[in-house]
Amino acid sequence: MSNTDEKIEIFNTLFLKIKKHILESNITIELRLNEREVLLNSFIISIKTLLVRELFFKEGKGDIGKNIDLYLKFKEIDYIFREIFIDSYITKTDLEIIKEKSIQRIITQYIENKDLIVQDIAGKDLFSQIYERALSKSEKNQLGLFYTPETIVNFILNLVKYNSNSDIIDKKILDPSCGSGSFLVKTVNRLLKALKREKLDECKILFKIIDAVFGMDIDPIAIFLSKTNILLQIFPLFLELYKKRTLTQFPSLNIYCFDSLNKKSYNTDSIPFKIINRKNEFISGFDFVVGNPPYIESKKMNIETKRKCKENFPEISKGAFDIYICFIQLGLDLLNWNGKLGFIIPNKFLSANYSKGLRKRIISEFDILHLVDLSSSNIFKDASVYPIIISIKKRKFKLEITTNNILISKLEGQIKNIEEIRGISIEQSFFTKTVNNFIFSFPNELKEAELVKRLIIKSPLKLGNFLKIRWTVSFHKKGLREQFVFTRNEDGTFRKILGGKKFGGNSEVKRYMIQWNGYWIDYNREKAKEMNNPFPPLRLFNNEKIIICQNSKRIRAVLDKEGFICKDIFFVGNTTQKAHNSEISYEVILSVINSKIMSYLYDRIFSSTHVSGRYLHYLPTYLHSLPFPKLSEEEKKQLHELSEKIMEKEITENEFMKIDEQIDKIVYNAFRLEDYEIEIVEKFVSSHMTLRKTKDIRK
Repeated sequence: MSNTDEKIEIFNTLFLKIKKHILESNITIELRLNEREVLLNSFIISIKTLLVRELFFKEGKGDIGKNIDLYLKFKEIDYIFREIFIDSYITKTDLEIIKEKSIQRIITQYIENKDLIVQDIAGKDLFSQIYERALSKSEKNQLGLFYTPETIVNFILNLVKYNSNSDIIDKKILDPSCGSGSFLVKTVNRLLKALKREKLDECKILFKIIDAVFGMDIDPIAIFLSKTNILLQIFPLFLELYKKRTLTQFPSLNIYCFDSLNKKSYNTDSIPFKIINRKNEFISGFDFVVGNPPYIESKKMNIETKRKCKENFPEISKGAFDIYICFIQLGLDLLNWNGKLGFIIPNKFLSANYSKGLRKRIISEFDILHLVDLSSSNIFKDASVYPIIISIKKRKFKLEITTNNILISKLEGQIKNIEEIRGISIEQSFFTKTVNNFIFSFPNELKEAELVKRLIIKSPLKLGNFLKIRWTVSFHKKGLREQFVFTRNEDGTFRKILGGKKFGGNSEVKRYMIQWNGYWIDYNREKAKEMNNPFPPLRLFNNEKIIICQNSKRIRAVLDKEGFICKDIFFVGNTTQKAHNSEISYEVILSVINSKIMSYLYDRIFSSTHVSGRYLHYLPTYLHSLPFPKLSEEEKKQLHELSEKIMEKEITENEFMKIDEQIDKIVYNAFRLEDYEIEIVEKFVSSHMTLRKTKDIRK
């Protein structure tokens, strides 16, 4: 354990002891404290104890052996640090709590401890874990909060070049959802180092820091912790000024408790209003905007939050949007010319339909400097989120043609130093050619990146030219399925359905084979319409079609000539007029879809669709945009025949594998892959897209 960690551990011990004694005393009953209030007041008392000792009993400036009046000392701390305690939004009960004899003993013992803390915690966010513990699970979900590891904070600040070796003096930085202050702590620490090298006096250093660092959060507890975090970073400066009586009160910080997404809810003369609307002294914007914005899906937002987003960000708050994209737009709007944004966000941003407008704006008006894929890093162990880090620079002219290259990296395991990033430099203009301006992370290896890039650029044909993929039957309300799906064909008019079993998974559809579970559906469209759950037209299922699994390791598709109805865990695809004109049959399309190269490309381009267990979420829009090879007449004939053979029921496992390899070979050749490129695809599919616990070769 480092010296700094030992100091923090001393503080944590104090905090836990106070919490334990509060819980064991009658004070909780007398003051009607709930668990959260006990936690917060324990924390406040711990901080005040630290400050009392630093100001009054350090260097022999007090005799703790006598019966001092801790109450008066705490009151004095309230006055000196009015910005933190008196003006905070925290309900004050700590002055009543410290009247308890047991609490006084703990405080006295700590004050007598000779170990110091304040000078030894530079750059440490002391309270992020306490903040998480103070919030209930429902509060975390409502606020969309996830703890940001220290390595991520440093990584992002390095990416935007906010470090003590850069020209950061007199540059303004903002975290619009600062939480307990993880980014602000590191920011203050770096700026402090840069200012000390300029050999300015303590007063100038202190106020330059205050004038440069800004934070906002909707949660008053978060603001209290952020302010306290910053206080501890610059306390040694303040202490020197306090000793000289240059300052007798801790100055106000630019950390504000307000909803940064609500541009219309504040007094037009207030600083928060001026910040988010770029008024008066904030008209020029910020040099840096950094942070880890909250993630809340539209379906999980409360009514007020959703209304606020739609009112303040109408152009992007559409469909199944997530609140983090509002923070991205806010951050971009607050940047000055050449200003930089650094955020950690869900990878869904790169390909989600709801973010396509914002992606288009970023590509046309900004330079994306870095894109770091952390989806394999387990950064947020408790969150169902696959994160990326993105850094963006605002251009001086919106419509200029960019020659910018994006450094795209995919990291696994622990975050490394910024200097150790390995990645691929890709022209930003490349993503103007992708459907809906999809942005994706390229492989780190140059040869593999060039393979993916070439297949996208050099393949004018897309799967969507030949196959129209559609959504199928959904049951939108609980209990509806039971009104239509049965285990028997009751009156002889029901239809076979795939996906009919409740929580039955999608194992009925394998590659080239259907394994029906025996469920039937009453396909009564009138009844479904009356229940506000309309079914698609029956012709969607009656005609010959390809069925595709929505969630799978690799693409699983089968040709259906029996007319199965499909639940929405499967899609159905019908051939287009172009397919008929080009004499490309269902069998040919099926063999291409089920080939390794198509699964490989989907994973590499749309890795942001990953769900748990590295399963991919296959969606019609994304499938339509996959490259499709230009096939010769001979290749069409071969693929058609091989597809028919591999679908025969009597086929053995060895025969299946042999035909599967033949199909892959033809498709590789049609895409003009070199031997080393084929090896790349084969190795990737084998290691990342194959189920380890099954012998079913059709998966």
